[in-house]
Amino acid sequence: MPTPGKPKLLLIVAYLRSGSTFTSSLFSQQPDSFYVFEPLHMVVKTVKKHMALRYVNGTVRRFPQGISDNPQSLFRECMDPWLRCAFRKVDTASLLDNFHLHYSKSIKPLLLCVKHIRSLTPLTRYAINHCIRETVVKCISANL
Repeated sequence: MPTPGKPKLLLIVAYLRSGSTFTSSLFSQQPDSFYVFEPLHMVVKTVKKHMALRYVNGTVRRFPQGISDNPQSLFRECMDPWLRCAFRKVDTASLLDNFHLHYSKSIKPLLLCVKHIRSLTPLTRYAINHCIRETVVKCISANL
């Protein structure tokens, strides 16, 4: 049973070319929904290249061996902030992923705001912190 005042969480997991993007676009059209397309896209891409995940607060997490140790644990850890609207704890590459411009209507205002501020000043961390507030409020107030 859903808890009153708490959003319903829906995680769509599907095979490639199975219609999941179409299905999720139906949910994202609801005015009281908050939808993010493939939130782990940049995590996988970054870790496969043995690069570090960098966070808004300045911390860095390195993966010299890739994710062969325990990928499920890493994916759970990286999904948690998305599901809790804790976007300051999402790695910067995932938060600013260009996928969101095309598929994540809910994150698009954040990206446009960051792009505008970044054109004025190179302080990306400042830009993200300034722009993220509205996105957090929208996520927290969403019913789905």
